[in-house]
Parts: sequence; structure tokens; C-alpha cells
Amino acid sequence: MAMMFDNSVYTKKEIREMINSWEIMTAVKIALEDDRVVLILLDLLKDKDKVTKTRSLLALNEILKRANEKTRVTIIKYGLDEIITILKDKDEDISLKAARVLGQLIEKFPLRERELSKILDAIVPLIKKSHHELTLLEITELIENVKILHPSRNLRSRIMGFISSKNPRIKAMGLRLLLNLFIYAGDTKSLKFLLSEASDLLSSESDDVPLVEFCLNTIQDAFKLPLNEDIIDEVSKVLTKIKNLSTQSKDFAIRMKARETLEIIEKVIYEYYRLNPEAAKRKISKLLLDGFIYEAIDLAIAVRDKYILEWLHEGIHTRPELSSRFIPSIPILPSSQKQGQKQKIMLPSLNELRSPKRTPEVTLESAKSLSKIIEEENIQALLNLLKSDPGIIDEISKMLKSEKPEERMDILWALYEVSSNLNRAELTVIFPLIPDLFDILISGNPWAKSRAAKILAILASRAGYDEIVTKSLELLNSNPIPALEFFSYYFTYVWDEKRAIPVLDFLKKSFEDRDLQFDVLLTLEAIVSKAPPDRIELLVPFIPRLKQLERSGTKESQKIAIRILERILKES
Repeated sequence: MAMMFDNSVYTKKEIREMINSWEIMTAVKIALEDDRVVLILLDLLKDKDKVTKTRSLLALNEILKRANEKTRVTIIKYGLDEIITILKDKDEDISLKAARVLGQLIEKFPLRERELSKILDAIVPLIKKSHHELTLLEITELIENVKILHPSRNLRSRIMGFISSKNPRIKAMGLRLLLNLFIYAGDTKSLKFLLSEASDLLSSESDDVPLVEFCLNTIQDAFKLPLNEDIIDEVSKVLTKIKNLSTQSKDFAIRMKARETLEIIEKVIYEYYRLNPEAAKRKISKLLLDGFIYEAIDLAIAVRDKYILEWLHEGIHTRPELSSRFIPSIPILPSSQKQGQKQKIMLPSLNELRSPKRTPEVTLESAKSLSKIIEEENIQALLNLLKSDPGIIDEISKMLKSEKPEERMDILWALYEVSSNLNRAELTVIFPLIPDLFDILISGNPWAKSRAAKILAILASRAGYDEIVTKSLELLNSNPIPALEFFSYYFTYVWDEKRAIPVLDFLKKSFEDRDLQFDVLLTLEAIVSKAPPDRIELLVPFIPRLKQLERSGTKESQKIAIRILERILKES
């Protein structure tokens, strides 16, 4: 669309001369009174002269600091494409100024989805290039201000793709967009997911200061939303991660930003539990019993109830290494319970929570006990043996590698039963067996593969061993059947949207593959079984293929297809 500025009091030549002679603020004042001058400045962005282009950007930046909604709409309508083009310029100075103009343009002003898509198309390659550091700093501020009206499902899928990226800066951008466009708009169920993913980007070893600060800003803003009991476990983990960052980061700026974020989170936790310390004690007890001692301590400090902190101070005499969690010293607040009132919930002694010493090598007595336990199918005895003598893992590993099929079958059955009865902290004792379990997963024995897949799925979903899921994703392309077997169990235990998206992409590509179809259907059914109602949209693209399979597939495939269709149609 042509720009209509012929009737302006000022000509294009006069405005060019004005900004090039450093009378930029004069041009700004005129433009704020006459939108036709704004159009002239937008037209000057196409000028081949770098000075003219740069001065036009400076003028537009100043205009946007003072602009009303009508002027912003004019600039978006007639100048957005050109500003985005300049943003991609190899000259960092001019690219930086374009980023600043974009940031001013969208601040407190909701975009339309197609406008945001154009901006994302431009900034994603910039972020991936790793240079243009100053421009990247401006882009992070721009992303923090992004708002649009009525975001679509397609936009959400694109954002989830960003979050799945191996590039941490792209992932961080995706998390911020998820917060701004969906969580703030009412999708609070995704808050737990956001906190978990953002926490993964916080490393005390990281030298990417802008990335860590951006993530901390996102977390700070996420805590403007009300807490609920469903996300407290994740909140306690984030709290501990940020406390570690505030003391262990090599960078002073990160330590200070982490300390600031810590204070915000502690204040929110205090307000949440202020009138219900019994709920706090229940949560702290659960964290302690699950083996999350630091998380429990940090949550207790944030709650600041007198009884809880007295319990802490008493416990620290026996666990002096925990005293470092008090940074800085936290004032003890009066308990909400009356003096002399009996505590409804008593917290366990910290001294009792010391980890058992591990025996480096299995004893002959333990080895004999293991054989007898397996023979008698005494799962409780095996549980007790694992807890008292973790060195028995070496003997179990030998049994998993045994050339006798029946011995492998017995130990796999026992491990599956045991893993189903261990808590999250206790499951870590089985971690050394993961390589052996993967070897069995890619072996030829269907029964053994199934047992190994189930055990790995339990470790990945309940013990949070992320590398299992990562390795299984890598297997999808090179050895898909074992990977699909794992995911068909994994997704029955947990909804993991970050991993569901690449798995669903693979299922779409492999749906017609006769050799994989049965495993594809089982994995799809597992994903459908755990998908929240508001995410069932991810499965809608499968409906036409499932209907086709319902008509022409094998009997077994038809049954699974019908079950999946019923679930999708019920929730969509």
C-alpha cells in the first residue's frame, strides 16, 4: 500500500535534512502532531544511505515512547515489514536500533498473530547465530513484552517447538511466549511445566549471563500468578535451584539476580502457607521422605513458621552442612498456632534422614540372599536388601547379562515389581542398571524387551531420569521399535508435552509403515490416555487416519483405533 504523505506541511527532503542535521527531536515533535510525517520517516527506512536510515530509526524510537494507539497502528501497518528487514541487517549497529524500535512498538500493545509470526521469523535466526549480543539483549526485552489477542492452537504448537529446541536461548524464548500468551490468559496448568523447563536452564556453571537473567525474569513474572498445591513440588525444586545459583554462580550479576528472584519466591510461599502451616508441614514431610532434603529445608525456610524453623535449627546441630541453606538469616515469625498447643503434624528428625552408607562390593552373604529371594519371589526381601546393601546392584547386573534366559526373566520380573514399590529417592539405587536395561530393550526377546521398557519408563517418569527419555528419542530414527515400546509405557505414567511433540511427529511419519503400525498405535493410545483435555488438539490430525484404520485395518488395529478415537472425540 502506498504511503499518503503528499499533503504534509513538510516534504520528504525537508524531513531527511532535519534528521541528518541532528534535529531529530524537532522531527519527533512534528510527527506526534502529524501522522503524515510518521509515514515519511517510515519511507526513509528504505533509503540506501545508512545515516538516513539510522536517524529515521532513532526518530521512530522517540516517537513510540510518546505515541498513542493510532500512531502505533500506523507504524505497524506501514512500517513493520521494513523494520523487520532492517533487524536482519548484518550491520549490528543498525540491527540494534531496529530491535529497539520493535521493542517500543509492541510494549503494552497487543499484536495480531500474523504480525507476531513475522517478528518470530526474523528473530529466531538471529538468536541462533550467537553473535549480535547487544541486539540479543534488546530482543529479550522485546519478547518479554509480547502480547497478542486470541492466540491460536497453531501458535501454541510453534511455541512448544521452540521449547523443545536444543538451543537454550530458543527454548527460553519459547517459555517466555508460553507465559505471556497462554498462561497469563488462563492456562495455569502449564505453569508447572514452565517452571520445570525454566529451572533446567539455570546452571551455576553457565557463562551465558543474558540467558540466565532472562530465565530468572520469566520465573519472577510467573510467580505473579497464584500458587496451587499441584505445583508446590515444582516450586520447591525451583526454589532450591535458584538458591544454589545465588551462592554458586561464578558471575556476580547472576548471583544478585538469583537473590532477588529468591526473595520473590519466598515471599509468595510465605503468603501461601501463612494461614495453613499444617499443609506446609505435610509438604515438607513428603519431600523429606522422598529424599529431597535440600528442597524440604528451603521450603521450610520460606514458610518461616516458628515451629518449623525451631525444628530446623535443632536439626542443623546434627546436619551442619545444611546451615548453608540460610542465606541471609531469615527472621523467625510467630507460629500461627497458640503457645502450648500440640502440633498436629510432627516433622521427622533430620538426623534420621541421613543416607545409608553404600557398600562398594557385594558380600557373599548378600549374593546368596539375592538368589534365594529371586527363587522365592520375595519382593519385600529384595526391597530390604537393596536398601541395606546397594552393592547388590553389581550382582543384579550380572544376572541381567546372564546367558540363561530364565535367570534374566526372573530378575527382570523382580526388578519391575521392586521399581513399582520404591519411592523417587530410593529408585536412584537402580540407576546403575540403566545401560543393561537398554541392552535388553534393543535385544530380540519380546518378553524381556517389554519388562526392560516398563522399568525404564518407571525410572524416567517417577525418578526423573531425563537421559532415558533423551536416549529413547534418539533411538526413534535408528531403532524405532524398542523406542516405541518404551514410549508406549512412559506416556501411561506421565504427560510430558515437551517429549510428546517430537514423538507425535514421528508417529505421523510412520503411521502407514506396516512394520511399525502396531507399535505406533500403542504409543499413540498411551499419549491419548494422559493428554489433558486442553491438549487433546495435538491428536486431532490423527483422526482421518484412525477412521481409515477403523474400516480397513486388522482386528487388533481396529480395536486400538476405536479406543483412541473415542478418547479424542470425548475430550475434544
